[in-house]
Amino acid sequence: MSSMLSSLPQNQRRVLLALWVGFMGSLWFIALPEGAGWLSERLGWPTLVVPGGRTAGYVLLACALGLLLYCSRAFVRLGKGTIVPIDAPRSLVRAGSYRFSRNPIYVGYVAILVADFIRNGQLGRLIYVLIFFACIQAMIVCLEEPGLRKRFGSEWDDYAASVPRWLGPRTSTSSCCLLYTSPS
Repeated sequence: MSSMLSSLPQNQRRVLLALWVGFMGSLWFIALPEGAGWLSERLGWPTLVVPGGRTAGYVLLACALGLLLYCSRAFVRLGKGTIVPIDAPRSLVRAGSYRFSRNPIYVGYVAILVADFIRNGQLGRLIYVLIFFACIQAMIVCLEEPGLRKRFGSEWDDYAASVPRWLGPRTSTSSCCLLYTSPS
């Protein structure tokens, strides 16, 4: 798919990527969280009000969006690709925020959803965050990391051994669907 995309004229490529990002962003970060909020209200679940939560949520949202913009730029400049799976980077990006997390884009995605929960306080949105995180974790471990290992070989293995999957202590990359294992 990536080779087919690169054969398109630049303006068509940009339109296709913008449509992909717009559709997926609308689905994962607007439609599904709103649906979770609606369900939470329909089921009569409590709303958790955090003092200063709206402000804290907006601050976290701004930080998460800044991280996503930074990572997108790194993928284009250093990786020679985009964050969109149909135009994945051709080089392994290890600089900037990628020194602290192998998945800062996903950290940003989760932070956006956490910010949404903090701003709204609906229990359904928190459950959505947890489901989203579990799905992303499974996708990273079971699909994305094996593909990166295949594409980048020992460069990936060295990187994975020295940088944690999310944030925090270094993690094992060999166990499927585990969040953390003991540091080696």
